[in-house]
Amino acid sequence: MHTLRIKRNTINIEVDAMFKIKDDKIETENKTIRFPLPLINKIEEAIRGKNVTFSKFVIQACEYALENMNDKSKDNEK
Repeated sequence: MHTLRIKRNTINIEVDAMFKIKDDKIETENKTIRFPLPLINKIEEAIRGKNVTFSKFVIQACEYALENMNDKSKDNEK
């Protein structure tokens, strides 16, 4: 087994007869969105020094909000 190190993450690769690179690319679309400046400042402060882009943070935050919004609405149905 070979180990490939990339920055802080470690990827273990088992080399078989043939190595195939997987395309993990997700289809995306550009959207223009306006953020209040104080929110931009808070987001930039939160991600400073971390290995995450502004866009990735916003995507993760939206996914988290949607997942938890659905959980809350299920709780209200009971």
